[in-house]
Amino acid sequence: ARERHERKEARRAAGKGEAPDLLRETMKLYGSRGYLTHRTERYDAALKRRFDLFGCVDGLAIGHGRTVAFQATSWDNTSARVKKMKASKLLQAALAAGWTAVIVGWRRDSAGRLEHKEVWIEAESDQV
Repeated sequence: ARERHERKEARRAAGKGEAPDLLRETMKLYGSRGYLTHRTERYDAALKRRFDLFGCVDGLAIGHGRTVAFQATSWDNTSARVKKMKASKLLQAALAAGWTAVIVGWRRDSAGRLEHKEVWIEAESDQV
């Protein structure tokens, strides 16, 4: 706990503030676009672990006639999440059923503001 507190203080002293909750930021992003959002990841206190829907979906955004499954992550971890989503047979079945999926990668710009990039996942016909 002390080490975590020291890292937090170091970030604050560097002008970066606290680490953002990337899932919350992603839900706010899609909410601002007119979607209803829902967190699908759950926490198992006994195992002290988080579990995503289909093993790769943090939340859903529903609106504008579509369902968007999203994964929130750091900017640098985006490509690993793309591979994980493409490998999920359950997600591929959802995509074939008309869902869309996106990985939202986040980082701070040089002024300390959050910025994001979105990588959309397409259904792979050989996996469904």
